[in-house]
Amino acid sequence: MRRSVILVAALVLSHNICADDVIATQVRVAPELGSVTVRACGPKDLEFAPPDARFRDYYNPPEPHTWVRDGCVQYAFSLSSAAESRRSRDVVRVGSDVIAAASAWLLPAKSNLDRVIEFELPPGVYVSAPWQTLAPRTRMRASANSSETEALVAFMHLSPHSELVGDTRLDIAMLDSLPPVNPADVAIWVSAAARNVTLAYGRFPVARVQVLVVPVLGVWPNRRSSAPLEAVPFARVLRSGGFTVQFFVNQKAPLREYLADWTATHEFSHLLLPYVQRSDAWVSEGFASYYQNVLMARGGVLDERRAWQKLVEGFERGRRERYDDTLDESIRHHGPNMLMRMYWSGAAVALLADVAMRRTSPPTSLDTVLQQLAGCCLDIAKTWTGLELFTKLDELAGRAVFTPLYYSTARATEFPDVEPVLTELGVRRNGAQVSLDNRAPLADVRNAIMTKVQ
Repeated sequence: MRRSVILVAALVLSHNICADDVIATQVRVAPELGSVTVRACGPKDLEFAPPDARFRDYYNPPEPHTWVRDGCVQYAFSLSSAAESRRSRDVVRVGSDVIAAASAWLLPAKSNLDRVIEFELPPGVYVSAPWQTLAPRTRMRASANSSETEALVAFMHLSPHSELVGDTRLDIAMLDSLPPVNPADVAIWVSAAARNVTLAYGRFPVARVQVLVVPVLGVWPNRRSSAPLEAVPFARVLRSGGFTVQFFVNQKAPLREYLADWTATHEFSHLLLPYVQRSDAWVSEGFASYYQNVLMARGGVLDERRAWQKLVEGFERGRRERYDDTLDESIRHHGPNMLMRMYWSGAAVALLADVAMRRTSPPTSLDTVLQQLAGCCLDIAKTWTGLELFTKLDELAGRAVFTPLYYSTARATEFPDVEPVLTELGVRRNGAQVSLDNRAPLADVRNAIMTKVQ
């Protein structure tokens, strides 16, 4: 779209959106999703931060000092130019749809006010974002306590679909592709994975999740690898502005492959913990790796023996190398086998903590402590260190279970020693295969870990 047209569109936005108690933001989306025009108003002394330097070229007018007047800012942003530049993954065109991180096109305000965002969409276009949905669904509220400009916003031609899992609403947005994603299969698969996670302590940990389903064959049409493409080759969790889980999927995979895939249960399990800083990622990734197997067993996707087999295989991948650096150092400097060491060291710690609590009298569990954590501390605005989180878990557990494991793991060059606990649980190795010994002293604990709580 030509700059003169974009500028005119920006200047004719409605002026009836000013407010003193919120930042009222109007976003008009152009046909064919070529651009957005934005007008945001608040108190007259409201200030806005400059745009991210990576995206400065896509704003119009080009000079930021011309955008602001009497507490309002107005400008246009070219989605098409940002997507075509391929400078980052923050603005991506997927078929006829667009995913655009709000940090690319929404100027952050220097304010502690919430932002109410109203979208004006072309016919047949829908919007998905992690912000609180108001009435109508094109009106949303972003809390001042969250980083609203880090949210992922999708503009697409297939209407979003909501699924309820208990009291949790999963807002599922599916992006354009050829062949198309099957909406019914996606709803079944995503809901099943979310239900697995309710088996930790009876409910899903958060009230709402934005689920973005991106077809791989639409994003990577010229993929050259000859390796078979998994049903869900990549996924990630974002917590800015709300909770988002983004799945990259092979839309040609049948439903049975989605249901057998571990990725969705793993990603949703991340929401059992608050956000942990990247240098302690072994905590969040490890707990999710532990729970992906435990919860898929409780949900009937894996039998008990197979779930223990997968955990044991993971531990083997984690300790495959001889390490000369500590786990902390490996994460900072990307040491040998870092990813596998990180994921499965954390999973080993989760197992050790779970067993330690289950063998006390009266028994507790990792499930019960995380349930208490959900009642107090799943705050999306706070970044926790691993030690802070483990200290809080000890407080909830009523004794020091987690902090000793933190120190002995983060500062060690060796993989956590899970073998004595596996032996007591009756998890036996027969070559590459695992068998279960029901005569082992903690066989009932082993069984309880993988069994759905009634």
